[in-house]
Amino acid sequence: MRRTRPHRGTKGLAARTGLRSRTVLERHVPLAQVSTRRTERGSAALHPVRSNAAGPKLTGPDRTTVDAVLERDQHSCIVCGLGLCGERGLDWSIHHRKRRSQGGDNSPANLISVCGHGTAGCHGAIHATPGWARDFGGWLVKGSEDPARVRVLVEAGSHWVYLTADARYSDGIPEVGA
Repeated sequence: MRRTRPHRGTKGLAARTGLRSRTVLERHVPLAQVSTRRTERGSAALHPVRSNAAGPKLTGPDRTTVDAVLERDQHSCIVCGLGLCGERGLDWSIHHRKRRSQGGDNSPANLISVCGHGTAGCHGAIHATPGWARDFGGWLVKGSEDPARVRVLVEAGSHWVYLTADARYSDGIPEVGA
């Protein structure tokens, strides 16, 4: 008697993986929002991931701070001088000089306006070459440094300034708490 392999169709997949087919409703939910959970009977099933009713947690600067930084930087990329227009996050960005993962905050002294996003334009160049961005222009600062006390090259390399907490340029080191 010859042994045959199980059918590789939907039933075979369910038998091998323990997953059931997605329902019509689940087919309209992106896979990134679907998790695998065990049902009461012990078999695995696909379920939509419930999102926070309040929406995603916003960790970036508020609109008032963004507007103040753009005004300070004259609505231009401080690295190349290109005027900023288009969509934020795609055509231009507000860049944290001290990364948030290293304790950087959303104060104007830590923020600069740059063209591009994390992988394109000047914003992409800053992240692709952090040593150059730190040493040549002050567009990145080390986690141990205070961004308000590190000079930054602005207006397409025309001069060095310090950034203040009240969204201005300063020729001298700002006072602590100013």
